[in-house]
Amino acid sequence: MLGRLGTPRPPSEIVHVDGARRVMTNQGRDVTREFERGAIASAEEAKRHDVRVAILKSNSPSCGSGVVYDGTFTSTKIAGDGVTTALLRARGITVFSEEELDVADAYVRSLETAN
Repeated sequence: MLGRLGTPRPPSEIVHVDGARRVMTNQGRDVTREFERGAIASAEEAKRHDVRVAILKSNSPSCGSGVVYDGTFTSTKIAGDGVTTALLRARGITVFSEEELDVADAYVRSLETAN
């Protein structure tokens, strides 16, 4: 939404084109710029609120954490991070998927104990 894509929107997946990572819809439209815009807005908001940990949607081209769909629109998963996850991690924010709530909880508790 922060990237100015409407809802609902066509499914999108990360593909590699000429060595570059792009986000494409299942209709062949390149929406990389919108995903990047949304990632930057999310990262800026996280910085404003001193966010150190994020829980994001698994497999998503934006929020995938360690696993994303492979760009074939066949539900095939590969190792990788979504656009927002990659940017948040580059800025020092630890990212978990919604499938890792127990691990995320333990991590947050360890941060609280360290303070």
